[in-house]
Amino acid sequence: MLRCDILQDWLYHKEFPLYKKKMIKRQHITFLLCIFIPLLVSADESQSLCTGDEALIFECSLGEQQIALCASHPQDEIQNHVQYRVGTPDSIEWVYPAIDASPEGLFYFASTAYSGGGASHIRFNDKETEYFIFDTMFRTHYVPDEPNYPVFMAGLVTRQQDVITSIYLCEDGSASIRSPAYTLFERESFDASIIPSPLNQTQN
Repeated sequence: MLRCDILQDWLYHKEFPLYKKKMIKRQHITFLLCIFIPLLVSADESQSLCTGDEALIFECSLGEQQIALCASHPQDEIQNHVQYRVGTPDSIEWVYPAIDASPEGLFYFASTAYSGGGASHIRFNDKETEYFIFDTMFRTHYVPDEPNYPVFMAGLVTRQQDVITSIYLCEDGSASIRSPAYTLFERESFDASIIPSPLNQTQN
């Protein structure tokens, strides 16, 4: 799949006309790439946990399993539902909620901006466990007139009684929370404590 950082390196080349004329800033290029690339790249439905009749909000591979957040299309007002799924396209092992349900009161969205990046997360609770689907981009280079060399991460974090119990990082470097999340879910305050450090990308 397309990677934001690969296209970014190409756009930052000094021969790229907009960069050469200083018509756009590098931070703006990075932001636009990482917002719009996921919209241009279509998921292979045969490999997705979401059906062809659903909108894909988030999906990525965690080794042998995939996680996905699937929703009814916005025009489907009769069957308005969102569901989190774990498993493979041939075998869904766990879903939340267990039946099709509206996201109201179940899923919550938050986002924030950093210098040269940003982060967002979707939270839901099952019994005593909080689940956070997240994506983030960190700027790692601060030398003027040089690329930002951003680090991209996405995955799943679980927490119980304010203690992080597991961190799973997506193997797909282009995984991200899609644009429907920004309007579909109730907003809440951003929780920076659940975003893994880019300097420590180990999985639990």
